[in-house]
Amino acid sequence: MRIMKNNIATALAVAFAFAANAAEKRWLGTDATSPTLASVAANWDPAGAPTADDDVVLDAGSNNNPMTWDLDNGVASWTQSDYTGTVTFKTGTSYGSYTCCGVTQADGSKALEISGNLTLSSGTWTHETTPSMTSTMKTKDLYKKGFGIYRLIVKVGGNCTIGASATINLDSKGFGTDGPGYKSDGSASHGGFGGKNYTPETNIAYIYGSLKEPISLGTGRTTRGGGAVRLAVSGSLTLDGTITAIGLRTGIYPGSGGSAWITAATLTGSGSVVMDGGGGTGAAYGCGGGGRLAVYLIGTGADFTGFTGTLTAKNANVYGTCGTVYLEKAADNGAGRLVLASGTTDSSHKILTYPRLSTPLKSDGSATSYSFSAIELDGYANLGIMPDVTVSVDGISGSSAALNMVTLYGGALTLRSDETFLLSKAQIRTFGEPSSLSAGVEGTNVLHLASGASLSVNVPTTLAGSLVVTGTVTHLMVSETSTNILDLSVSGDMTVASAGMVDVSNKGWPIGKFGPGAATTDNIGAVHAGTVPGSEKRAYGDPVHPTSHGSSGNKGAGGGVAKLTIAGTFTLNGKVRAYASDNNGGGCGAGGSVWITAAEVAGSGGEIDAKGAKYGGSAVQSGAGGSGGRIAVRQTVGNKTISEWGLATLTVAGGSSKGGTTSGGGTIYWEKASDGLDHGTLYMGGGNASAGPQLPPADAADAASLAGVKLSASDSGHLYIADDFTVGDFYLPSGGTIHLDGHKLTVAKPAQRKAQSVLGTVADGTIDDIVWPQRGLMFIFK
Repeated sequence: MRIMKNNIATALAVAFAFAANAAEKRWLGTDATSPTLASVAANWDPAGAPTADDDVVLDAGSNNNPMTWDLDNGVASWTQSDYTGTVTFKTGTSYGSYTCCGVTQADGSKALEISGNLTLSSGTWTHETTPSMTSTMKTKDLYKKGFGIYRLIVKVGGNCTIGASATINLDSKGFGTDGPGYKSDGSASHGGFGGKNYTPETNIAYIYGSLKEPISLGTGRTTRGGGAVRLAVSGSLTLDGTITAIGLRTGIYPGSGGSAWITAATLTGSGSVVMDGGGGTGAAYGCGGGGRLAVYLIGTGADFTGFTGTLTAKNANVYGTCGTVYLEKAADNGAGRLVLASGTTDSSHKILTYPRLSTPLKSDGSATSYSFSAIELDGYANLGIMPDVTVSVDGISGSSAALNMVTLYGGALTLRSDETFLLSKAQIRTFGEPSSLSAGVEGTNVLHLASGASLSVNVPTTLAGSLVVTGTVTHLMVSETSTNILDLSVSGDMTVASAGMVDVSNKGWPIGKFGPGAATTDNIGAVHAGTVPGSEKRAYGDPVHPTSHGSSGNKGAGGGVAKLTIAGTFTLNGKVRAYASDNNGGGCGAGGSVWITAAEVAGSGGEIDAKGAKYGGSAVQSGAGGSGGRIAVRQTVGNKTISEWGLATLTVAGGSSKGGTTSGGGTIYWEKASDGLDHGTLYMGGGNASAGPQLPPADAADAASLAGVKLSASDSGHLYIADDFTVGDFYLPSGGTIHLDGHKLTVAKPAQRKAQSVLGTVADGTIDDIVWPQRGLMFIFK
């Protein structure tokens, strides 16, 4: 008993000593020589700098005098009320002659530690402006990750309240032109690209900072980038004020946004955290890249529903990209939400003109694999997944009023779901190799593109799983530097629903007489698989393995390329389109290419269209229509004929012109499993006495693919021969005409039959021969 009494007495004595030493310290800032320094005793009432046991108070009695916190100890609590001045902290990481102040942390940085509560009802907090970086500092790994000297680092043991009249303002407190996001001919980058820095493959080095643990400073250009704050609150955080770290909003080339990393048990309030890039006065380059923001709620059962304010890392206008916002609650188990919200709602956003304009997700030095419960996109946002980066996500959503997308620049995306991953109001796009896309962790689930959603395939891409299309599958338009094709392999089944489309119409060579079949004369249609009256160009592209774009005229673009390789069944109830659109200006584009390989084909009422454009103007313009394109369908297991598929439309028709002329149609190749590889039937798409399908194509390798096929000339049209070539078999139906034009057609391996019927017409030519090597074959001419 005597021991217990002694222990109690000792404890009371210690508690009394703590109470006696603790004090409320009111900021005055009235010292004659150093009125801003917290370390100067005369600046406090009662006199003496605060210790770890003291409560700091800034109120009306502080006369709004500014303070610079230069102490290495923490405090018991901090309260600001009726104070409108600014407190500047020298927390951060010391380097060289630059010394930071605060309690030393495990990573060597120094922080302000508050063991109790933090209440900011008024006034402003900030950190020292980052000094110019020495050349030696720029070689350090921390610099490359965006760590400067000064950052606002605060640890709160109790609760934190930031009132509506209070702000943590770190605008333009980051790097100058010596930051890692600086580029001499564009605005500064950080989490997103600044103006002119928006090509990931070229400028990826200018993106820096951690997505999940951001504490990097923004970079400056003509103005400084935003600063950085690390706020760790053990209790609740109530935010009705603002936390802001924006690059300055003046100058042609503004700075990029800064960083905020916030942890709290719960988050409530209606305030804002803004890590936006600066918006300048210059139209072409006036946008700094967005910064980085991460918020963690560590309380059991906590979520973000109690916070009604804004959390942003936006770009300011159409010439840059947003940064990253990451939101995680305890129940997410490390897989929180990634939010990308662009600062523009203008439909002329450069994402439409520059498809590589994105917010890149790359390795930050520690993470190459990211897991998210959701990716949320808004305002023309584009998340770029770079090479060697893998992302898995439970859901992707976009705003209904904008084009939002996730672009694979050689990275991997796994769409987690129990059975079906539904993509709505957003686009997934592949733009760099090797890109990988998986529906389900094991690739055995279904990706469903809902109405309004799309998959844009621009490099060879494999989808592990099955695909249901109610939205659209497409590719970007061809340019002078990029010949995109839709080359998609699906490891399961693929279904195009009645409302769905595989649509690459008008995605071939752009308007302006581009491509191998473009006429050199205005108002003459473009050639692809057929001839065009008035054009000297020859047909091109492989009829059996078609991957060639339709050429363009001076008034119309050509059709694109859709190559689909389906391991399972391809069910078509909707549309596959690779046509060139009709126009009234003349010089129409040619149809594109469709190449479908599947185990079996199914569905009814579907449409496949690779026709050339029709001229619809009032003036007589002979030859203004574009030629038809090419379609090929191969079954690796099934043996359906064309008619047994039950399509509503299957066309490669040429476009007509005012004046009665119609450009030549294209080709349709059909292969059953029983035919054998590359030994199917090639059908002609119709023609007339002035234009029609043309064989062989200009390239010898493309012509060689015909050596095993059965050539069936049109039953009511004209086939034009441009050179000697060989086919496996040949049939000329009644009403059809073949124009040998002095060339030789060799039939290498005709079917073993007693008679070969030639019911159509072999047109006159200087030397026109059809060579039939089969011995004992009898011809019947009718």
